[in-house]
Amino acid sequence: GLSYSWEDNRLSFHRTGIKGYIDVRDNHIEVFIQKNFLLPISDHWLREQVAEHLDRHFPQSP
Repeated sequence: GLSYSWEDNRLSFHRTGIKGYIDVRDNHIEVFIQKNFLLPISDHWLREQVAEHLDRHFPQSP
């Protein structure tokens, strides 16, 4: 499963084959993900999944 922990405004996470963090700021969110090259998912697919989840949970103001 996925393990995670908060430290200040950073949510760090890891599981087999992938690790990273999400920094939450006043006016933006930064996502960093590092995956093992043996993990059978494409970088493109991973970027699309992250963007979809961010758009759903953090819609932009008009």
